[in-house]
Amino acid sequence: MCYKKLFPSNRRPTIAVTVLGDMKGLGVITQEAHKEVGSYAALNKVDYLYTTGGELAMMISQAALEQGMSPDNVIHFEQKEKLFQALTNLSPGTTILVKGARKAKMEDVVNFLTARYGDA
Repeated sequence: MCYKKLFPSNRRPTIAVTVLGDMKGLGVITQEAHKEVGSYAALNKVDYLYTTGGELAMMISQAALEQGMSPDNVIHFEQKEKLFQALTNLSPGTTILVKGARKAKMEDVVNFLTARYGDA
């Protein structure tokens, strides 16, 4: 999703993977915001959408599926260890966006990616 701003349309990365966790602290817009993020990912042609966490993260995945993303490319992981398994064979040149609330501890994902692939 952020790659759209970072890469002009003629320089879109070969593969775009978005890893999202629960977004806490959004108040009354919490559920709608999670659905909106999932829809945005689908409509902006994110190649793979991985979510991790609870019901809120699952709403992101569900919204992406409702907007037409392939079930093969949208996966919700309740446990980060399973997510890490899915992230073990990324192709060179893959761009990854990792985002979630501080309580979602998405730094665990970043630390895994850095240990596996090094700093990019």
